[in-house]
Amino acid sequence: MLEEAVRVFDDGREALELFDEQHSSFEERFITIGPIHSGLVLVVWTERVEDVIRLVSARFASPAEQRLYRRHVEQLP
Repeated sequence: MLEEAVRVFDDGREALELFDEQHSSFEERFITIGPIHSGLVLVVWTERVEDVIRLVSARFASPAEQRLYRRHVEQLP
């Protein structure tokens, strides 16, 4: 899953990126929701070294997260 999930960053489509305030006490963490070949995924990641992304976790987006992503896409120009 992680190997395919990294494609959310280079797919060329608009992904939804959120700051994960709840889990950022030791390091800044971000949540990205976006499409990959096998579906819509949610990826939690951090950038410890500039321009080097470390994936914390990846999974398919829940129905609520899918709705959040679709609302985001609807607002794009």
